[in-house]
Amino acid sequence: MLIVDDEPDIPELLERLLAGRGWTIHRAKSGAEALRTLADETVDLMVTDLRMPGMTGLELIEEARQTAPHCGSVLITGYASTETAVEALRKGADDYLTKPFRAEDLEGVLERVLAARRLRRDNDIASHRVRVEAEVLRRQQRAAAEDLARTRDDLLRSRRDRDRRVRDLAFVAELTGLLAREPDLPRVLQRTARILADRFGAESVRLELD
Repeated sequence: MLIVDDEPDIPELLERLLAGRGWTIHRAKSGAEALRTLADETVDLMVTDLRMPGMTGLELIEEARQTAPHCGSVLITGYASTETAVEALRKGADDYLTKPFRAEDLEGVLERVLAARRLRRDNDIASHRVRVEAEVLRRQQRAAAEDLARTRDDLLRSRRDRDRRVRDLAFVAELTGLLAREPDLPRVLQRTARILADRFGAESVRLELD
């Protein structure tokens, strides 16, 4: 946890209230120092006072959303106004505390903020998983479509090759039949058939000689 206040009273109070609860406490006396801490340390929750020199708590919360978007934030203010609360939430605060506050108030706020953060993290993880699975499915579908297109192209190419081969063989057979009707040219016929068969890729040509 990061506690931000230019005065020592609130940080010391929070440390007493949170003693023995497993929190590692970081302190900062200004918004700039807090941002440096957020950049250097892993902080789950930032508690900041509203009024500080140089940078207000609201400005710090807004900046912290860019520096450490995973970090929750609670604003402490001495002014219990609806406007302040709305502005704090609009800037990105998860909750706020009004001074003076009791230990139970702090515990309630921390519990709500951390529960909301856990839920948000779980939702982010679930959303990421859904996006990953959707991307995997999309790639599988694209690969299947490409395979189907290749298979279709192969079939069309095979059919065209087969049809061309059939036409070539029919031509060879017809030509051979015409030549075979010349009784004085058997040797010429056989040679012609071989040449045509080689040219058109036929394995064999049968001559019908009368």
